Amino acid sequence: MLRHVAGFGIALSLAACTEQVFLDDVRDAGAPDLAVVKDAFFFPTSDAFCRNQYVLLNYWPRAAQLVIMLDRSSAMQTSFGGGTRETSAEQVLLDAIGEYQSKIKFGFEQFPPDSTDPSSADCQRSSCCAGSLEVTPTFNALPSISGLLQCSGTPSSTCPSASDDSSSYAALEQVRDWNNKSKYNPSNDDRYLLLVTASEPSCSALPDSKDACSRALSAASDLGNSSFRVVVVSVGYQPDAGSCLVRISQTGSSLSVPANTSTLYKPSSVYALNDDVNALFAAVAETSCTFDSSTVPPSGAQLVVSMGTSTNSIQQVDSTDKDGWSFANPSHTTITFSGTTCDQYANSMYTSISVGYTCYPCGGGPACPWQ
Repeated sequence: MLRHVAGFGIALSLAACTEQVFLDDVRDAGAPDLAVVKDAFFFPTSDAFCRNQYVLLNYWPRAAQLVIMLDRSSAMQTSFGGGTRETSAEQVLLDAIGEYQSKIKFGFEQFPPDSTDPSSADCQRSSCCAGSLEVTPTFNALPSISGLLQCSGTPSSTCPSASDDSSSYAALEQVRDWNNKSKYNPSNDDRYLLLVTASEPSCSALPDSKDACSRALSAASDLGNSSFRVVVVSVGYQPDAGSCLVRISQTGSSLSVPANTSTLYKPSSVYALNDDVNALFAAVAETSCTFDSSTVPPSGAQLVVSMGTSTNSIQQVDSTDKDGWSFANPSHTTITFSGTTCDQYANSMYTSISVGYTCYPCGGGPACPWQ
């Protein structure tokens, strides 16, 4: 995330013989954010020195990472709606990613890998292996994901050839290994894995059919211990209670799924698949309704909060059961939108909020930052 540090500029107004001091944001290498002061006038011998000023604070939204793991096995080629389970999943995911890509950091992986994937050199095409994490979690990921995701509908398709094996265990292992090697592991990001499949984990090359399940559960458990939450979407397939897919969806994690969502979806129609994916993404997007700052507002400051650059302020509330914003920690460096305010932000194109307060150079309220 881009950080800012205050830099000073001085403009001399010859007509009024006054000196205007202002603070501008400039790029830095990650130093703590300082307040931005608008039109702060300094007149040691004038009443204008005591003019109240408005201070802007830098609060940035949190964001969830969501890695999509898409099964390309033969089980996904079964008729579903007007197409197949695979093509239906592709279209639903494309639409949902486009809707929420400004609020969720999406990543993408498929199994088995296609011929263009670097990992395909390590295994035979259509064998029991998974592609690399071709798109790591990032904002506005649709352009990077769309070509990979909808390959089945292109004339020169690079989609993996479907096999009877569903190597979801290998897909989970790939993400686990990426996570272990990754240096990007922000503590404030909620992290989800969305396994879209239509089959239990399997691999005919393994000595025992139970080995695929055992490996899948082991990888899912490791990811859960790293605060990932695994969510399973079983497209057109109804797994039995106690099956491997059900057990994968029950993997423990310090991260809970959002309210009114599930760790296991079993859509039996395209409409249900669309509703399930969008309900999950909408709930995950609400992570962005929490905002952090490295600047502590002064005691007694009355913050004015609005979305984007809007001048319409949002009401401060004392409970997350109400519509508005509230402080989420005692230091006031984290604020949260709740109710319809959160819904509006999570479902809008806004990517920032405006937070500020009035300071008082000569007393009567919170002192200005330069004092």
